[in-house]
Amino acid sequence: PADDDLVELLALAAHHFTPDWARAIRECLVAGAPLDRIVVVRDPSGRLVGWAMHGAYESVAERFGPFGVLEEMRGTGLGKVLLHLVLERMRARGAGSAWFLWTGERSPAGHLYRQAGFTT
Repeated sequence: PADDDLVELLALAAHHFTPDWARAIRECLVAGAPLDRIVVVRDPSGRLVGWAMHGAYESVAERFGPFGVLEEMRGTGLGKVLLHLVLERMRARGAGSAWFLWTGERSPAGHLYRQAGFTT
């Protein structure tokens, strides 16, 4: 994202997902995390509809997330693209693994993570 995208990203995370994710993004940026840890996506009209990142929590580069796609954009493959783009960036930065804390195993996100090779 560009600097101008960050206010919109924080609002998206806080209002459509959870304020904790907005806080994690904000704290990671204040700590000096590089913007290339974040991938944002906009729809053709320019509206921010999702993002994925890594290293937001305590600057742990191997920790994936937070990650979100607006509900009306789910099922389009957008989440899969975001996940794989960030995993590629993580590998390029030297991460030997990727992990996250939780999701429902039978949820759409759980299926997405399993397809990408994550295990419990």
